[in-house]
Amino acid sequence: MKKLWVFGDSFAHGGGCHYDPPYNEFEKYLKYYQNYPIDYKTENDVSGGWAKYASIELDLPLEQCAIGGCSWEETYINLISHLPSFNKGDYIIFNIPYEIRVKDFSPITGEEINIFEHIKASTDPSGIEGVVSKEDVKIWVDYYHTFHHANAGKGWDKHVKGIAKKLSNTLNDLGYKVIYWAMSDHCENYETISKHTKEKIKDHHWSFKGNKDFYKEIIKPQLNDIK
Repeated sequence: MKKLWVFGDSFAHGGGCHYDPPYNEFEKYLKYYQNYPIDYKTENDVSGGWAKYASIELDLPLEQCAIGGCSWEETYINLISHLPSFNKGDYIIFNIPYEIRVKDFSPITGEEINIFEHIKASTDPSGIEGVVSKEDVKIWVDYYHTFHHANAGKGWDKHVKGIAKKLSNTLNDLGYKVIYWAMSDHCENYETISKHTKEKIKDHHWSFKGNKDFYKEIIKPQLNDIK
């Protein structure tokens, strides 16, 4: 049986618009899901975000493989690891998360470090393996804020879109139908949960309406092109 496969981060997963794991760990998502319900009779129960719309449009079961907080590297590896499960004719949609959500490694242990999480954190070096002083942390964080994120971001975006294009072409050649999109192009364009709830629930993820509009404007036209 053909399927729709979705890979990426929380925006690919419909974060905030359903209460399935891992979002059942966050009280604010339950509040949004319970207190701002959509009309399921008219919306065909699209509580899973835009991917659910795509599943309904294609009349295919949805394999939701996106993971909240995912970096591009993790998304890429996650997709590749599922290759043995794909069948010819399957639809694959993946997104490119923001470049700041990048993985680095400890210079001492070689273990992964989530740069995004540490940039948001304080300048306490105790939680960063291999960084030994607050001065080191400041230099490290400043680098990612002022150079990697602010200046190198556009170059990174172009570079990764090139990789995504090659990956998409390869998957198409193997008999799959592929769409990809980048957070940097679309994240700020759609209604958020914060806006929908008038800041009663502060969350940057797309609202029910935001997911629906994104599907109609970005995903559906591309699905029509590759059907």
